[in-house]
Amino acid sequence: MPEIVFQEKKDLDHLLDVTAINKKMADRKDNPYRWRVGSFHVPKNLPPEMFNRVCREAINRWLPMYEKEGWTLASKVQVYGKWPARDLMTGAVLLDRDEYRARAIFKADQKLKKTVRTYIPESLIKKTDNQKVSLADIAKDTGMRPVPLKKRPIR
Repeated sequence: MPEIVFQEKKDLDHLLDVTAINKKMADRKDNPYRWRVGSFHVPKNLPPEMFNRVCREAINRWLPMYEKEGWTLASKVQVYGKWPARDLMTGAVLLDRDEYRARAIFKADQKLKKTVRTYIPESLIKKTDNQKVSLADIAKDTGMRPVPLKKRPIR
């Protein structure tokens, strides 16, 4: 069995402040506008006119997906960034491509669906302001095992 090594930074807080999260979500619940972000890969060293065409094609595939879900475009679409492209299945870097992201503000056509409730283990909830816990302690309490360094995907 491989040895498990925990590498963690000191003085980091890994607990969830549920009160703050609930307040933030309550502030947003009546606002029908939301940012939506999508990413796409572009071959490297494209001429500007080809790059613009690839961006338009990617955005034209991205927008109808949200329209089918009941969202209406409420702003201009912004294309930004230039990151190393990664294969979605393996996480391997694609050396011949770059990743760009498109983002826009969408408005919900109907009342937003209710928030999905998620069970959070008691050990992850912050009870006092000065309470801190390490990732190793969280992993022990939730029954999760950390992935050994040798078996982690390359990112």
